[in-house]
Amino acid sequence: MGTARLVGGLRTVTAVTVGASVALALGGCSVIGDALAGDAAQPVRDASGVITEEGDVDAMALRIGDCLTLDWEDPDAETVEVWTVHVTPCKAAHESEAYAATSVAGDSYPGEDAVLDQSEDFCMSEFASFVGMEWESSELDFTYLYPTVESWKQLDDREILCIANDPAGGVVGSLAQAQR
Repeated sequence: MGTARLVGGLRTVTAVTVGASVALALGGCSVIGDALAGDAAQPVRDASGVITEEGDVDAMALRIGDCLTLDWEDPDAETVEVWTVHVTPCKAAHESEAYAATSVAGDSYPGEDAVLDQSEDFCMSEFASFVGMEWESSELDFTYLYPTVESWKQLDDREILCIANDPAGGVVGSLAQAQR
């Protein structure tokens, strides 16, 4: 999968609220068939890999540095499955940016609680180096994409992708070193 890439298939997103942050899990069944068949929308990128067109794309196609808007039916729900994410060039208004990634270790799915714990710990530890200040003092928040048991088994999905979020939205450019 390479550095910080959610590629090779389709992810559903499950959101779990952690304080003000939201966690996103990935998996699915019916849409996975489309993804494996190559039918899932992919981001339009320039030669350097930067997103150049806004659109709804396969959640597993996200990379560190991608800008996006997380939108699901019930933002207050603890868990929400999402098949696609809305990406935009970072020079256009957005609310979120992918900032770090790691892999879940092991040959068998460790369980959702273990994956959530690893995701939260990792993303919180990476937040300060990306934003330029500790999460507890920041007006920004974070969320993360993580594998479900289905995506683990069907797509060999192991990646956790951290996403910084500005609850006020309207971000133009990167949140890197925003120091707010």
